[in-house]
Amino acid sequence: MPYQQASTLLLITADPLLQEKIHALCMNIYQIETQTQLSDHIQCDAILVGYDKKDIFLDGIVLTDEYPIIYLQQDGDARDSLSTHQHVDEIIDMNKITNSGFFRAINSAIEKFCIKKELRDQKKTLQKLIESIRGTQDKLQPASMENTAQDLIEENKKLIGTIKKQNENLKKLSRIDPLTKVGNRLNFEETLTRIISHAKRHKHMIALLMIDLDKFKNVNDTFGHQAGDLLLQLATQRLETILRKEDFIARLGGDEFAIILNEIKSTHAAGIVAWKIVQEIEKPFLINNVQIHVDVSVGIACYPLVGETFNDLIKNADIAMYQAKKSQALQYAFANMDMQKDHIKKIQLQEELKLAIQNNELHMVYQPIYEIPSKKLHGFEALIRWENKHLGKISPAEFIPIAEDTGLIHPISKWVLESVCQQIQLWQELKIFQQKISINLSPVQLAEKDFLATIKKIISKYQIPLQIIEFEITEMVALENNQGIKDTIKNLCQLGASHALDNFGTGYSGMRYLTFLPLSIIKIDQSFIQGLGVNEADEKIVSAIIALAKKMNLSVVAEGVETEAQLKILIEENCDYAQGFLFSKPLSAVQAEKLIYTESEKK
Repeated sequence: MPYQQASTLLLITADPLLQEKIHALCMNIYQIETQTQLSDHIQCDAILVGYDKKDIFLDGIVLTDEYPIIYLQQDGDARDSLSTHQHVDEIIDMNKITNSGFFRAINSAIEKFCIKKELRDQKKTLQKLIESIRGTQDKLQPASMENTAQDLIEENKKLIGTIKKQNENLKKLSRIDPLTKVGNRLNFEETLTRIISHAKRHKHMIALLMIDLDKFKNVNDTFGHQAGDLLLQLATQRLETILRKEDFIARLGGDEFAIILNEIKSTHAAGIVAWKIVQEIEKPFLINNVQIHVDVSVGIACYPLVGETFNDLIKNADIAMYQAKKSQALQYAFANMDMQKDHIKKIQLQEELKLAIQNNELHMVYQPIYEIPSKKLHGFEALIRWENKHLGKISPAEFIPIAEDTGLIHPISKWVLESVCQQIQLWQELKIFQQKISINLSPVQLAEKDFLATIKKIISKYQIPLQIIEFEITEMVALENNQGIKDTIKNLCQLGASHALDNFGTGYSGMRYLTFLPLSIIKIDQSFIQGLGVNEADEKIVSAIIALAKKMNLSVVAEGVETEAQLKILIEENCDYAQGFLFSKPLSAVQAEKLIYTESEKK
């Protein structure tokens, strides 16, 4: 049928007729108003008599520059049901073809819709077939059409494959911001919806950061839109350097961006990213030899703490962004004021922690570990302490996570290793030190590519045998599933160090950690030890952990032992070592040295 209006949808059915030596391309064309009417609109100009509408299925969609052409292909079973003994003129009613306006419809389709190069190439083949049909109105000569029909079938297959690929590329391009080459608003909406669903299933925390470049309009007004576009591109590049590969960034329009932080460990981690964004964007942009400055406002909304739905997260992040615009301090804000206060406190800690080493505010203490039941000194656990002149004493549980989030853990861990090894060297010179020293390691330290080289360098500097040192790792190290971390642990073992799994029984404990990590010791978390003699469930857990360790030839240390009753149960369960206030609080280096002397005099 001829094309009538812009909303018209033309459907062309194309099906090869293959019967003995008969090869023809049977085509139908339909005109419908909407795709939903497809199944109800098979009242058409039929070429092939006997085909039922239920046998037709969608084979491919070709998008032209303006309008769609949909190719339909007949079901193979329906094709095979035709009698192979029917003569071609019994199958094809040429009068119906010529009187139906079929040729007019095909030509209209060609002229109106075959706009792209690939379709123009097909036009010649299609017109050749039409001419072949027109020249045989009394009796169709299939031999004259055989090659033409087959060629058109093959061309159709190639065309559909090409256009499907083009459509996939177009789909990707439709989700990319053309200026900055990051995601656009559509991509952002789809991604945020998907990440929320994933976080809901796996109990993860995510953060949505809404970002606005303040006074960006002044850049366009003063330096022109070309300079403004370049600034947006440079700003995007800076933002991308801050993110991990699992995070997502999109430009929502104008000078507004959105970032999705996937699977974050804390709200503070989101705050650190926002802080880095402010630091990066506040640096001047050099455009056409002119330094241009812009400010930035960042609003933070964390799932599920301040919103569990798409709309709630966006609303709260927007509110937080406008709060940040009013703030004269951080230029970023959380949707929840308690989070904001907590984060400001942590930022203050972070700034003080940067100066802690050079201000000589860090020091090490050593908590004794004893064999039981003999109560013979086995060694010490080296523990870091920080006392700030403004903030007083700060717990490691408070400042170590901040150090890990900001990268300060690397200089701090190097300082710890230097301090402990220097102290071991001094004790060894006394000719009485025969104990072990335990040092805590975090996943961030182990993931550092130069960590093993740093260990070797420090050990060599102080001439310390690595067999003296026992590295304590947490279950989070195992959960990292980082092959580099596992390789580092194995290499340390090969050099003579031993490893203990700290805080066993908490978090995500699993037996598999004991098989793929080269461990020597399990340390039972103090939360279970405190329940000994009080809580029957804790007693059963401790008993089971010790029994498991014995079966795997691992030693057991009980942490946080405070009472004789707890010690008695541990001895009955055949625990190997214990530490806690029942024996001694953490000692200064001088106090630890006196204890070493005392223990040596017992021999």
